[in-house]
Amino acid sequence: MLRFLTLFACFISVNIHADDFKPATDTQKPEDRPPTPQEALEIITVPEGFHVDLFAAEPDVRQPLDMKFDARGRMWVVESYSYDGHKFAEGIDDRILIFEDTDRDGKFDKRTVFWDKANRLTSLEFAPGGIYVLNAAELQFIPDADGDDVPDGP
Repeated sequence: MLRFLTLFACFISVNIHADDFKPATDTQKPEDRPPTPQEALEIITVPEGFHVDLFAAEPDVRQPLDMKFDARGRMWVVESYSYDGHKFAEGIDDRILIFEDTDRDGKFDKRTVFWDKANRLTSLEFAPGGIYVLNAAELQFIPDADGDDVPDGP
């Protein structure tokens, strides 16, 4: 459970803090640019007895919108490229990534693109034999009956 809280806190905190900064340019002073993932770790405060580890960061994960942990402890992330913060764009594929820490060192060492055929993807939920995904105004079931992390449909 502590591992889950640690990963969740890092994932969310980096995104919240990054929103408070302007986009980086080559002429900006260091204090005017968004923090690097390592810098974000240094400014995150957590209750006594907790600590935050960096599990995954850009460029390995970009524009995360939702994340879940499966029964095997892997982090599934919805990346939304079709939404720019103001409106959805057609013809841009969102995707679902799976991050796995196979050597249990606190950092991912296996990254799998589970599905990259979505548009307006907002969330996922695990179900027996696959996952449910919510594309704006559409609920789909993506089967993976054999559990090989390769969709068998939809």
